[in-house]
Amino acid sequence: LNATGIVKFERDGQDWVKFNLSHKDDKTELPMEAPVVRTIKIRQTNTVEALRRYVVSLPVELGDIKTETEFTLADRSRMIFPVLLGRTFLKDIAIVDVAQAYTQPKKHPEPAKKGTN
Repeated sequence: LNATGIVKFERDGQDWVKFNLSHKDDKTELPMEAPVVRTIKIRQTNTVEALRRYVVSLPVELGDIKTETEFTLADRSRMIFPVLLGRTFLKDIAIVDVAQAYTQPKKHPEPAKKGTN
């Protein structure tokens, strides 16, 4: 998940992260906070040291499918796709047809209403 400004903090004895969701097509940033599920090590071929990434669980909507799944947080601003959905997410809920592209209309997040949590 494309996340910038990632900062770890503690809330009620649990590790949390705050970060900004952004997309290169839409210059607005959406500040988010989420509890850390775990951290993982990512080893890339062009680096010697493994990178640590935070894993958070967030709601996701794909067409009529509304569920929660885990995302690793990383700055993907230089990459083509801001979000990657893996086979764990897709298992048992979707079929991938590689001959099709962009089959769902683009949705824009609605800002939170004042006075609600």
